Amino acid sequence: MLRNVIAFIILFLPLYRAFLQFPNINAPTGPTGTKGDSGADGRSAYEVAVENGFEGSKEEWLESLIGPAGPTGPTGATGPLPVMEFATFFHNISKKYVAGDLLTFDSTLSQNGISINSARTQITLGNYRYYRFSYGINVLNIDSGKPQLQLLINGNPLSMTFMQLYEPGNHMLDLISPVPPNAVISFRIINGDLTLAEDCSGITEYITITTIQQ
Repeated sequence: MLRNVIAFIILFLPLYRAFLQFPNINAPTGPTGTKGDSGADGRSAYEVAVENGFEGSKEEWLESLIGPAGPTGPTGATGPLPVMEFATFFHNISKKYVAGDLLTFDSTLSQNGISINSARTQITLGNYRYYRFSYGINVLNIDSGKPQLQLLINGNPLSMTFMQLYEPGNHMLDLISPVPPNAVISFRIINGDLTLAEDCSGITEYITITTIQQ
């Protein structure tokens, strides 16, 4: 029996000594150490590319990263149609005009996005770039000179004469013209006097304005 006890002590004594020397894992955390120096900057992707055989400037390397264009995507759905602007103004009473007068349009047949002032002499357009002007006038008599009709845009006449009214009768003209946004247009008699009368439809003059898609 004594021999067994002695053998047990001899066997486990070194283990017990090692246990006493093992650090205590539940000991409190020590103070934080001082911050170390910053490390050196790493190599850029361009530098790595050069080391691996790329030849060229950084700009050329950046361009080399752009891949080929992808396939064209499907056509999108058709958007809503723009709102068309239109108007028809007319005059249906015999009237005499002298040089310098602006034509008046006392009545409105249709109107959308285009307005006329209270004096019925100036028409304000919208934001379209091109408009179509269809104009008709019935001349009863040339009172003096050689009357002509000018289209004014924001008070400035077009470089050409809008219509020559040298003889009595029904005169018509169709014109497409670019205009600035929200332009104000009017029509002026120049170089003579004239008298208008109702035509077979009872109208002395009319103007129809529509937008042109461009």
